[in-house]
Amino acid sequence: MWAGLPLVALIAWAALRRLGGVPAASTQNRGASGAVGRITASSGAWILLLYFGLQSLHAYTHFGWLARIYRDAGLDPVAAGAMVAIIVAGGIPGGFIAPQIVVRRWHVRSVLIGYGLISAVGYTGLLVAPTTTPWLWAICLAIGGFSFPSALALITARTRDPEFTARASGFIQSGGYVFAALGPLAIGVVLERTGTWTVPLVGLIVLALAMAVVAWWASSPESLDDEVAPDGPPPGESQEAADAETGSAETSIPEAGPADAEWNNETYGRAREQRVRDDARGHPAARADHRRERLPGSRLVERELAAELGVSRVPVREGLRLLAAEGLITPRPRTWAIVREFTERDVRELEEVRTSLDTLAFTSAARRHDDAGLARLERVLVNGEAAAQAGDAVTAHRAAAAFHSTVVELADNTHLQELWGTIQSRVRWMLSQHDDLLVVTQEHRGLFEALASRNEELLERLVVEHAQTSRDQHRERQARRS
Repeated sequence: MWAGLPLVALIAWAALRRLGGVPAASTQNRGASGAVGRITASSGAWILLLYFGLQSLHAYTHFGWLARIYRDAGLDPVAAGAMVAIIVAGGIPGGFIAPQIVVRRWHVRSVLIGYGLISAVGYTGLLVAPTTTPWLWAICLAIGGFSFPSALALITARTRDPEFTARASGFIQSGGYVFAALGPLAIGVVLERTGTWTVPLVGLIVLALAMAVVAWWASSPESLDDEVAPDGPPPGESQEAADAETGSAETSIPEAGPADAEWNNETYGRAREQRVRDDARGHPAARADHRRERLPGSRLVERELAAELGVSRVPVREGLRLLAAEGLITPRPRTWAIVREFTERDVRELEEVRTSLDTLAFTSAARRHDDAGLARLERVLVNGEAAAQAGDAVTAHRAAAAFHSTVVELADNTHLQELWGTIQSRVRWMLSQHDDLLVVTQEHRGLFEALASRNEELLERLVVEHAQTSRDQHRERQARRS
């Protein structure tokens, strides 16, 4: 009977595939993913598989053997079932709390290690005093069960490319569940041979401590994509071809600091830095972004975008959600999204906020920058100047955005970085409205020199003038369109 359920799912999937609801991954998408086929080359993926397997082993043991442990210790069946219910109920708050801890990077390593340690406490209680405070041991095991939603969240938190995420998830979960399935079986075999719960519970304590140890490496902020990503251009493309389309590395943005992150946490910061480096190497995904610009008022239909990009609708849906959160599109429930058209008031209000943050950023950076930071800012500026002189608008606009983001980084103010992250996408859009590339780079040069000389009074005046240039260029572009 149970074998019939996946068969029904397979038939439904085949029908959707035939109707075009599940588009196949295109060659372009496979190239953009780089090394998605080499997930087994990632040591981090194996560590996540082991962590996922260990936490699933404990969960299977709870569901399969915990009631028996309590009953053999002397609890009546109703009380033993209530202890299992405590663990199951713990999954409700765990499903809400644990993923947020991972995504927001709230002491992830310490928390995940804690799950393993508190599970060990629960098993120890079952071993030495199972009927004294049975509810306490059940609560400990329920908290340890928060490791399940954490393990799922780690997969997405430590991957960037949608296709790579899907493959990593399949690899980690499939292998982890196979490993976990051996746990309850082994416990049954040992119980039958020894006739006592001592050895199985000692084994579970050891496995809980092992989960705490593995959690140390599983909670690393490093992206799995970086472990298997090739250093050169995408497969099937020469470095010369990549440079020809996007400009050589010397005329692209060579590096980006944490300020280039749109989310204020280490994992997503690394993801945004990698995307800038992808741009510099001529990555197909970056070039696709340039080719698929949408004009204000354009409709974004999830199904059509998925077919155009050669991906499933899941990453498209997530991308649209992020764009809506950043204020760049306006979603219409159950239909499509509209590319936002910024009014004159929108631009004025955005520039007012940007001017305030820029003033704080530039003056703070003038006080706190060091030689290394100033050199990094100058490299971004030089690349922008080279792109402007070459008429490369895409690279020049990206360099302009990187210039402001790097200044925010040099300001060394965490709260400022958080606030900047909320408007960074809209600021990038605003900077893309600049048609006179040389004027922008000249103003950036003036800002750089004032920052280098720590002239805060001059910086305040130049920031206001720079914002006025943005407004003027936006008006000129709008006038040409109309």
